[in-house]
Amino acid sequence: MKKNVPRQGKSLVRSVLLREISRLRPGHDSLTEFLARYVTTDKGRYSFDRHGPLLEIARRLPELREVWILKGAQVGLSTMAVAWGLYLAGIKGLQAGYALPTKIFARRFLKTRFQPIVAGHPLLKESVQTTIDVGLLAVSGLGVASRAAQVYLYLLGLENLSDAISIPLDALLFDEVDVLNQENMAWADDRIAASANGQKLYFSVGMNPGLGMDAGYQASSQRVWLVRCPACGKDDQVLEELFPACVRRIGERWERVCAGCHRPLDVQATGRWVARYPDREVEGYRVPQLIIPQVGLDYIMRRWERASRRRSLMAKFRSSTLALPDAGERQRITAEQLAAVLEDYHPAQTAEWTVGGADVGDTCHVAFADLAGERLRFVRLETVPADRMVEELSALITALGCRCFVIDAKPFRTEARRLARRHPEVVVLQYFKEQTFNMGSETHEGVTYHTVSEDREDSLDAYCDLFTMDHRGVIFPRYLGGRDFMDSEVAAHHLKGSQKVETLDRRLGKMVPRFRKVVDNHYLMAGNNARKALVLLSQGRGPGGLGVLPVFGGL
Repeated sequence: MKKNVPRQGKSLVRSVLLREISRLRPGHDSLTEFLARYVTTDKGRYSFDRHGPLLEIARRLPELREVWILKGAQVGLSTMAVAWGLYLAGIKGLQAGYALPTKIFARRFLKTRFQPIVAGHPLLKESVQTTIDVGLLAVSGLGVASRAAQVYLYLLGLENLSDAISIPLDALLFDEVDVLNQENMAWADDRIAASANGQKLYFSVGMNPGLGMDAGYQASSQRVWLVRCPACGKDDQVLEELFPACVRRIGERWERVCAGCHRPLDVQATGRWVARYPDREVEGYRVPQLIIPQVGLDYIMRRWERASRRRSLMAKFRSSTLALPDAGERQRITAEQLAAVLEDYHPAQTAEWTVGGADVGDTCHVAFADLAGERLRFVRLETVPADRMVEELSALITALGCRCFVIDAKPFRTEARRLARRHPEVVVLQYFKEQTFNMGSETHEGVTYHTVSEDREDSLDAYCDLFTMDHRGVIFPRYLGGRDFMDSEVAAHHLKGSQKVETLDRRLGKMVPRFRKVVDNHYLMAGNNARKALVLLSQGRGPGGLGVLPVFGGL
């Protein structure tokens, strides 16, 4: 039977609890103390003893404006993030939002993750009121800053725009980033625009290379946990990049070991965070399971053994265990395949013979290529402003000796036709239609234009096939614009644009894999249009006539 506590007794209990929490020191350690004193997990009081790499993150969070944490599964970060939300509202007196993919997800998360932590400490239990139906926590009386008024911690389902834009906030926490609606996530930024605090924390297992969580981490300081071996002195060991060489069975146990001398490593005692890009304003951390001793190696190695049998399982293992995003078979062009087609040569300013393609939008992305043996070698990759598209593309076509140039007919059809009138024997207008590769023509106001049409999926599959290890039908320059090609926008567009997602085909009545849309894939599309130009020439069907071997698909 529940006992009624007299009002006077409640006041006494509350005053004791308030004196206890008032001992929290302001500054870098206040969140870490909040975690250690007031957060309980299913394994007892929260501790950094077997989560050592998370300590620096917890210490730095209060001072950072934007942080991206690319993580493995079950490494303790969600618990820290829940505590961070409660800390912001309860100690700092700030309105915070915790974003999840859907409202149903948010309500379940409130029940299973927030409520147990709130129930685990009497002060939290008394000071936090939850409203499950709307995903709301009302927090009052924890810290000095929050005693004057009640503040709220909102659990948001970002499947709807209304949850992304309706309430002003001081801080935003984005969980499961790769599953969130990316457009609504961007809209949610406006919630903190008027706040002097304006903090953002993004954290998730990354599933899609070059997109979502991975894109945010790649644009950050990219902190990794470097381990030094005290036995042989080998330093700068990043375990997730060395796996499986960094794990060995010694006696009856799996151990994390030095890649040099193979002696066991204490990854917490001999590791530290190092930023690969320390000058960047946005902070980023990568937290794989391998650097968290709480995650047992027996579990990791059992998953590794199963994953070794199937590509789809290996993709999940790399994403959730190593914190290395991998889309598996949904990723048509991988980073490894892209790196394998790089060669040392300089992009061209002029040429005697090329084919070209353009992806048209507010900015026009352009790719020109010649042939090296039987491989399409890209010699010029750049952008052109849409308002100068005709003049600048015309100049490039002339300077690079372009024999066939394929350009999107839409959305700037007038400009595309103007370019075709300047180069009637070169320019072909491209359409995506549900049909096989087809060369044709269209007439507008008495002028006839060359056209090419192709099913979008077939077209992009044909281009992606040129990157396979057994074909390698393309070449890109190892360095572009003074930087490594793999760090360029061209590489990013190929990785993002070559991913497939399960999409409902209403005609077939089932889910089918299709290339992503509404994604930064412009250089992928421009390169594919250059491939089409080569196909047209190789078959003698393009306006430039015969010229090269028919090795690139189509027709």
